[in-house]
Amino acid sequence: MLKISNDLTILIKTIFRAEALDILLKSIRNYYPNVKIYIADDSGRDIDVRRDVDEYFLLPFDSGISYGRNYLVDKVKTKYFMLLDDDTVFTKYTVIEYALAVLEKTKLDLVAGRYYPERFYGLYRIEDNVLNLYYQENKGYLDGFPLYDFVPNFFIAKTDKLKDIKWDDELKILEHIDFFWRAREKLKCTHLPFFMAMNSKTKGCEEYEQLRRGRRDYFLQLQSKKIENVSKVVHLRTHEKIITDAPVQFSATDFDYFTSLKGDSLFL
Repeated sequence: MLKISNDLTILIKTIFRAEALDILLKSIRNYYPNVKIYIADDSGRDIDVRRDVDEYFLLPFDSGISYGRNYLVDKVKTKYFMLLDDDTVFTKYTVIEYALAVLEKTKLDLVAGRYYPERFYGLYRIEDNVLNLYYQENKGYLDGFPLYDFVPNFFIAKTDKLKDIKWDDELKILEHIDFFWRAREKLKCTHLPFFMAMNSKTKGCEEYEQLRRGRRDYFLQLQSKKIENVSKVVHLRTHEKIITDAPVQFSATDFDYFTSLKGDSLFL
């Protein structure tokens, strides 16, 4: 039987965003006080390492998000890991048991949630040397769940499957699309719309913004080169606006089913 404190490790890569990280960790501990948490920090500063996590790794300055995530995945010893950005916030809808139940009871490798209110999941298609991202399009079903080429960087995955793919260390930022492009034929990914978290909208310091925004054009070009040298990447929001102020809508049947799993013998 699964026990979250034994079978899951949360992975967080951070740089220059202590406030965001603090908000995230407090929200995690509010709902899951005993879950394992590993952090990789490439701020390159002498800092007071947090003692409220299981491992806090200080990496060389500007190692990049891909290197940091790969470093963390290599350290994981649990069957599953959960990937989070450092500006995530857990809510009452961030129910880890939902995703773990799907992974345990299906042939899926990765289960993503939703950064409310965004809907970032869908298919890749290269058309006229352009990589088009078709939001909310699926490529079929597995064990009743839709399959997607890309999903948010808010997911739980089988550790052994991810160790075979990893992120590209050269992409210090804008790693997301490339990772799922290479994983699309290797990982079976789905998305649970009612497994949700929020974004704290916490801004970084000037150094963070320079690393993040100041070299965006360079890494956009590098990203395109790595994805079969396409000329550009275009986001096509096909079914609905990606941002909405509408109230959260659940499928009642699905939500009731997964709510019942919290009492399932799958979990201790």
